[in-house]
Amino acid sequence: PLGGDSANEQALEDLLMVLEQETEIATKTKLNIDFVPGMVSVLHGRDLLARGVRTVYEALALIPGIELSMTNDGQYQVVVRGVGKTFSSGKVKFLLNSAPFNATLNASTTAFAIPIDLVDRIEVIRGPGSAIYGEFASVGVVNVITNNKIRNAFARYSDNDRYTLGAQYAGKLSRGVSLAANFSYQENQGGNVQAGEDILASSPEQSFQNISNSPGPVNDKEENKVFLLNLGYEQFNLKWQYTERAFGDWFGAANALPADSQNAQRKTTLQNVELSNNSQWHDHWKSHIKLGWLRFDLHSTQLVLYPQGFTLPYNGGDFSEEGVLGAPNYKEDKYYVGLDVTYKGLEKHNLLFGVDYSYTKQGETYSERNYYVDDQGNFIHIPNGSYTGEWNWMAEDLSRRVFALYVQDQYSITNQWMLTAGVRWDDYDDIGNDFTPRLAAVYQLSDRQTIKAQYAQSFRPPTLLEQYAQNNPVVSGNPDLKSEHLETVELGYVYNDGLTIGRATVFYYELDDLIGIDTDTRLYENVGNVHARGIELELIKQLWQKVKIDGNVSYSHADDVSGNRIYGVAEFMTNLGLTYKIMTDLNFNAQYRYIGNRARQAEDSRDDLQGYSLVDVMFSKADLFFDDVTLRVGVKNLFDEKVVYPAFLVGDPDDNTRPAYAQDYPQTCREFVVQLSWQF
Repeated sequence: PLGGDSANEQALEDLLMVLEQETEIATKTKLNIDFVPGMVSVLHGRDLLARGVRTVYEALALIPGIELSMTNDGQYQVVVRGVGKTFSSGKVKFLLNSAPFNATLNASTTAFAIPIDLVDRIEVIRGPGSAIYGEFASVGVVNVITNNKIRNAFARYSDNDRYTLGAQYAGKLSRGVSLAANFSYQENQGGNVQAGEDILASSPEQSFQNISNSPGPVNDKEENKVFLLNLGYEQFNLKWQYTERAFGDWFGAANALPADSQNAQRKTTLQNVELSNNSQWHDHWKSHIKLGWLRFDLHSTQLVLYPQGFTLPYNGGDFSEEGVLGAPNYKEDKYYVGLDVTYKGLEKHNLLFGVDYSYTKQGETYSERNYYVDDQGNFIHIPNGSYTGEWNWMAEDLSRRVFALYVQDQYSITNQWMLTAGVRWDDYDDIGNDFTPRLAAVYQLSDRQTIKAQYAQSFRPPTLLEQYAQNNPVVSGNPDLKSEHLETVELGYVYNDGLTIGRATVFYYELDDLIGIDTDTRLYENVGNVHARGIELELIKQLWQKVKIDGNVSYSHADDVSGNRIYGVAEFMTNLGLTYKIMTDLNFNAQYRYIGNRARQAEDSRDDLQGYSLVDVMFSKADLFFDDVTLRVGVKNLFDEKVVYPAFLVGDPDDNTRPAYAQDYPQTCREFVVQLSWQF
């Protein structure tokens, strides 16, 4: 057949890439992903591009058990196995090239917006990771590893006025010195999403209805920048990583739709510098040491919480001329050092010893506003200006110190049996200490079949935002919060015969002291416990030389202490992918995703939020006119399905509780996409 030999070679290369996947994310020692404790997924950048995936955020939707969502004010969220859909969840630890990439303020990350064009692979732990990684690794760990071996330039455009530009360079500067540099810029002009009635329009108060800007377009303007620089010399590595996301306030910071103005009003940046060294001391001893700095910066122009004409029936509540205005600004610096030592001198044992230390110090923090919230929760008008102290949006002079020790033993009992046991101890100077053990077993039934079992604990400390937010009309901090604690049991089965890969995982977990928002007190509280069970099924199958299918099905059911289903998350999710190599240089990819119905809060009388199905298609033509030039053309959401994220019950300005948006938070619909890349 036409192009058969080359097509077969490429298909074989793609298959071997899947079969030979190795990762260090689960144990910090390199293992084939089928033999690591727990369940690990690896997504490859080249494959993701062929599917039409554009960002790290979009890529995570392909992982079993992961659901995407977004807050009312445009912050990305991921929900893992039914856990994570709160105002500031912080249950997934993010790493960028193995460096920590979560803010201590709210556990947020800017890694979501990194374009896939810069990514070599994404490694994901589905389940607890605290025994190795500590804080925020409660229900998952994501390590985004960028390209450091290719030279490439790319451009992408979609018909909703969203475009991406970028380039990559890798090479040798001199003997023993290597350089890798990555750059990208993304922009979305915004104005493509229409909102329904907001918290004001649905109010029984006519005065609130009269000033509402809804229904109308949301402010979904977005600009993202990524700069990555990596220098290597022998066993040393120095990296500088800068990611920036500037975005509009979408449905409004207080669920009141802003006036039609597409502006990026909030900018968050994470900037990291890390120096590391890998050394082989002896045949049996190996070490990895790192020294780093991570800065988080939040800068805002004034957000309109409630529009002009807003008044409340008490003295001090007249905002009719300006509306209610607020702009949070914040900086923090995190300094960290870590040491891992592995020892293989004991027969059948691979020992890991580690120590971590970090110190986070709050920097300049202020609020530009014209209000504060008194002890009764009332809005009090003040002159519009820049404020610190009691009228600031956060408490000041905050810091956090964390010291941790961990140990792990991988014991190869026989050629078929491996037992992994580990424990980590974290000591916080502000919230106490946590002890997180893990015990896992892997048994090879045959060359093709593997079974796994794991018991693990994890924790998630309260963020600084959850402890010390103030003067906030939506929620205030609570310094008495306790850490969340998770206990998980997993059983897994893997089948791999070279042409077919199947994986099945069943899990059960109990989550204690869940941190959420109490709508009565408008405080962050430890609102109770959650227990959940579920199953995840995966399949990769090479049907013919030119055709491959892959997919996964996830089911999870989570209940709170009252027996109510956890609201805002889907129980059923499905992914199905098709890859067809039409010719040597022409590929077709189709991707299907289904998200099931999402339950409402027990007090919410609305019907469950309906699920949705998405179909994406992408054609890729290599060597277009010139060698190493690739054109990709496709459609996201081919059938223009309505995608809606849940809006919860919130307190309105008059202290009544009702849905923030009765018709929830709609998202972007169908997009036509074209991309051109050149590898040089």
